[in-house]
Amino acid sequence: MPDDHPAKISSKNDGRAWTVVLAVVIGVTLLRLLWLALLSPLTLIEDEAHYWEWSRWLDWSYYSKGPGVGWLIALSTSLLGDNEFGVRAPAAIWAAIGAVGSAGLARSVFRDRRVLLPAAVCWLAIPAFQPLAVLMTIDGPYVACYTLAAWAAWHALTRRSGPAWLGLGACFALAFIFKYTAALIPPALLAFALLRPRRLRPAGAGWIAAGMLLGLAGLAPVIIWNAQHDWDSLRHLLGHLGVEGGDVRPSSGDGRGWSPLWPLEYLGIAIGAGSPTLLLALMGMRNAAIARRERRPRGIRGGVTYLLCLSLAPLAFYAVISLFTRVEANWHISAYGPLAALAGWAAVEGAARRDAGVRVAWHACVITLAVCLLALPAITIARATAFDPPLVPLGRASGMRELSSAADDRLRTLREETGLEPFVMTIHYGRASQLAFYLQGRPTTYASSSHFGDGRRTQYDIWEATDLARLDVNQRLLDRPALLFSGVRRDWERVFERVEPIDPLPGENKPDRQAFVAYGFRGFPPDLGGPDGLTRESAP
Repeated sequence: MPDDHPAKISSKNDGRAWTVVLAVVIGVTLLRLLWLALLSPLTLIEDEAHYWEWSRWLDWSYYSKGPGVGWLIALSTSLLGDNEFGVRAPAAIWAAIGAVGSAGLARSVFRDRRVLLPAAVCWLAIPAFQPLAVLMTIDGPYVACYTLAAWAAWHALTRRSGPAWLGLGACFALAFIFKYTAALIPPALLAFALLRPRRLRPAGAGWIAAGMLLGLAGLAPVIIWNAQHDWDSLRHLLGHLGVEGGDVRPSSGDGRGWSPLWPLEYLGIAIGAGSPTLLLALMGMRNAAIARRERRPRGIRGGVTYLLCLSLAPLAFYAVISLFTRVEANWHISAYGPLAALAGWAAVEGAARRDAGVRVAWHACVITLAVCLLALPAITIARATAFDPPLVPLGRASGMRELSSAADDRLRTLREETGLEPFVMTIHYGRASQLAFYLQGRPTTYASSSHFGDGRRTQYDIWEATDLARLDVNQRLLDRPALLFSGVRRDWERVFERVEPIDPLPGENKPDRQAFVAYGFRGFPPDLGGPDGLTRESAP
């Protein structure tokens, strides 16, 4: 039998504590939604636009990710309008769900209602979570689902709760269709079971089986789609590692070469992305060690161990990955959900101990949250004055309205000049998706990265209407003019009769991306496709 924390569970004042938490979270969320609806100057970044493209072509899964983000954007835009706000509103809502999940996780693990508000604030103050609350990528919903799964799993493993197994299965399924690293949840739970077997009080086998079946249901859409598409998603993941079997050949990498600094870079990213909540969580680990020396109830240590298992699983996994390739800043951030719960307990524990270090770290969390909220109107002012803050890369989320307007003018000129309907083709899938969203009439656009450079495929190579390896697509575009983005002229000249470079269009935020007008599309012959095709200089 596990030992309970001396702070007895009492629902008498829980309602009041939850009311405060919900008021704070809803208030922050409303501010974000109002900013997105009325004041945001930011255009869709490439990933957002590409996921919006997925929402126009609903499927069981997609080339690089599960179907969750495409399905979510389709639902949101159908309710709120097919516009920037419709695309991004779910980001703010899922951030709120994650904060509430972290608060509930902390409340359940430490059996103390006082941790509710600090845990929610610690979640809201995490720097890495700020863009996830206003930009619609896979990571916001994924991190929230990961945290909810941790909350449900605690009750499933330690409280003999049958329905919690169903909740765990559902949250795991949702997390997986957003991001495949949800697969780290079962190993994390297994590690806790091995480390703290006396804490386990699972429900009956029927409930466990039902929860597992529900969780496996989340894998079904991805498995079905990949079985029909030669396991493209697996090859895409291997391509990120630059190993054999991936969608990028190891010999055709980006030229960086291996660097011993990658693990150090990853460490710096992990610390910067999570502080000051991470600092407060570390103090919680210290206080748990103190509690052990003082022979205080083991419930505290078991809870800390549980949260660390859930947070260390992604942190350790990507620490290993950093030995082989450069880790991107968003890959590991599911670790911060459980750490926010630990940080919330640390704030309460430190206040009781009158710990000056904890007090400083807690104030830093509150100040960080305030600064992040004030940053939203500051971004509006910065874009209105054409000022780019040095630490905030706003260039990725600006300029597409001007660029698309200029592109529309070029397309109109080509139409009048040739009497034919021009089309848009890019090297990079992200720019193709942005143009599809912002051009008048939202036309079909094409991405040719699989035919140039390293030959990496994208979702555009999966859809029948945009797959440039298909004969019917080439015939539909035959002889037509085009507006081209990125690449080098001599590559484009092998698929067009004439190609002329033009000055960078207004709003272009990547000056190295050359633009061209082209005449007389001749098609992509088979010998131009794949990584053995055209020159690598055409890579974006």
